[in-house]
Formats: sequence, C-alpha cells, structure tokens
Amino acid sequence: MNHGIVFFDVPSLRVTRFLSIRTLVGSTSLSPDHRFLAVSNLSTGFDIYDLHTGAPVLNLSHDASLALQVPVRFIHRGFAVLGGSTTGDVRIWDAGTGQHLHVLHHPKNDVILATAAYYSRSEDKFLIATGTCTLRGGRPYIELWQAADVYNKDGYFRHRSVLKPVVQPEYRIYHFGYVLLVLLGIGLAYFVGLRNGGGEV
Repeated sequence: MNHGIVFFDVPSLRVTRFLSIRTLVGSTSLSPDHRFLAVSNLSTGFDIYDLHTGAPVLNLSHDASLALQVPVRFIHRGFAVLGGSTTGDVRIWDAGTGQHLHVLHHPKNDVILATAAYYSRSEDKFLIATGTCTLRGGRPYIELWQAADVYNKDGYFRHRSVLKPVVQPEYRIYHFGYVLLVLLGIGLAYFVGLRNGGGEV
C-alpha cells in the first residue's frame, strides 16, 4: 500500500521488478497480455501503467474521498477496465483510450468493494459481479450483470442486471431440500408402480 508494487518470480521467490507508485495502492490488475497494470490509488481513482516503460498512461478518476481500497480489474479480455465504487456507481472505461463506456448503477450509498468478471467462450457471454459491504449499514448483496449481444452506435457494451440481491443460504437450502423431496417422491411412486405390475402410477 505504501511502498509501490513488487513483482516476484514465484518458483524462486526472487524480486524481478519494482514499480514505484507515489500514491497509496489499494488494488491492482494485470492485463491479459501482461503489458499494462491497472492500479487503484486512494487519492484520485485508477491509473493504468505501461509495464514496458513503467510510466502511467491513463488516469480514470472516481470519488476517492473515503480512502478505501476500491478494487480495479481488466475485463472483456483486457479491452475494458472495471472500477469499484464508494458512491454506488460502478464505472467501465475503454482500456485503450480511457473513454467512459458505462455505469452499473447501485443505490447511492452502496459501497462496492468486491468485483469479479467472467467470459464464457462457448456462449460468447460476458458477466460481471459486484458485491457491496455494510460500511454504511444495510444488508450486503451481490448483483450479477450481463453484457448484451447488441451494440449501440458507438460499439460499446450495454449491461443489464440479471440477478438481484442473492437469497440467503438457508433459503437456498430449504428449496434444495424441497426439490430433493419431490424427486424422491417421484422415484418412489415409479417403483411402486413397477411393483404393481404396470409401470403406471
């Protein structure tokens, strides 16, 4: 957080590179081609560094007034950058130009300190998950977003929420048990029908 970014060679545990950062580091994300590093700083927002030169090439600003470790990550196979939020608005930028692409809106007071992204090659589907914390009270939840197949006139991704706050685990367990009981009942009825000679229930 305070002394820059250190790169290690894992098998030998040797330090292979040091990147000096003048701001507090809250989160990092390496681009899929290993060329760029996205850094969430606790001062102005997100910076993109060119690892060939070690110099910053983009600054993607967001409200960092709470000085929290907001996540940042490359998404969409490295073509976009997703940033967490302390104000509810989770933003997506073009990784090459820094142009703002989209906002995943959450309630204004929600603090999003967890994100994840997934691409299904077989379905050609992009998914983003955002998770809130309880910093300002309320109930934490996870929301899942899916990039639409249709592009707008500028070729940007559109997103829609495909999952509202997740159900509680006990609720899921209850429904799983209910489905299991129904399946057991159907199986029992089938075997009773076989024993009665007709295979019909």
